[in-house]
Amino acid sequence: MGQAPITLNKEIAGFIMSRFQAPILQEAFRLVAAGVASPADVDRAMSEGISQRWSFIGPFEVGDLNAPGGFADYAARYEGINRTLSESQRDLVPWAGPLLDHIVAERRKVLAFDKLKERAQWRDRRLMGLAVHKKWARETIGA
Repeated sequence: MGQAPITLNKEIAGFIMSRFQAPILQEAFRLVAAGVASPADVDRAMSEGISQRWSFIGPFEVGDLNAPGGFADYAARYEGINRTLSESQRDLVPWAGPLLDHIVAERRKVLAFDKLKERAQWRDRRLMGLAVHKKWARETIGA
């Protein structure tokens, strides 16, 4: 399937991917709840932004490459702003009520409910294509 195994050093609640996804989804809800961005813009920021580089390298390598002195330099430069952001993200936004209704209504404007299965199949084909491309890139460009 083109997936890579991950070794867990100890048992934790949830899968690693779920643990990454949960705070991202919470921030997505928070941004919409605060009126900072629409659901469509939040989706676009993720799909056209950070996920581009995260599709082939992880957060530690991103940091290592984003500062002239590597990851130690990145940590020194950006820990403060990341701490400030994290502190502003402590309050959880409920995934229910008017906010959920708004997000669902906005999603239905973009994609009709009866088209969800078709879109999921489109997504899966894209993921298969990305896996093929990543394999080709590893073999052609290098790891």
